[in-house]
Amino acid sequence: MKNNLITEYFENGAIKIIGFQKDNIKYGYFYEFFENGKLYKTYTYISGKKNGEYLEYHSNGILYLKGNFTDGLLNGSFNEYYNDGSLFSNGTYLNGKYDGLYEMFSENGSLISRIYYYQGIEYFSIN
Repeated sequence: MKNNLITEYFENGAIKIIGFQKDNIKYGYFYEFFENGKLYKTYTYISGKKNGEYLEYHSNGILYLKGNFTDGLLNGSFNEYYNDGSLFSNGTYLNGKYDGLYEMFSENGSLISRIYYYQGIEYFSIN
């Protein structure tokens, strides 16, 4: 078994991605960065597929997206945020497809729309 640190760099020399692979299969924690060095994404690989919590950030460091992966597919609840931290949307994924209620909000928190999905297909929406 061969363990390797994976590191990719921007042209300016700053780290872009850091993670691990074992026998050429990604595993463990991965971190991606903006060119200015701030954290962009965090996620985990198990047996070469994304699994577990996925976090993505705006360039100002505020959380942009929070979700979960199972065997490389988005699964479970997810939330998206404006760059001030207020909620933009929330919903649920099942096997990589929207499933259930998806809601979108304005920056002041007012509900913009509700969309109902089943296995990735939009059933109806309420605006």
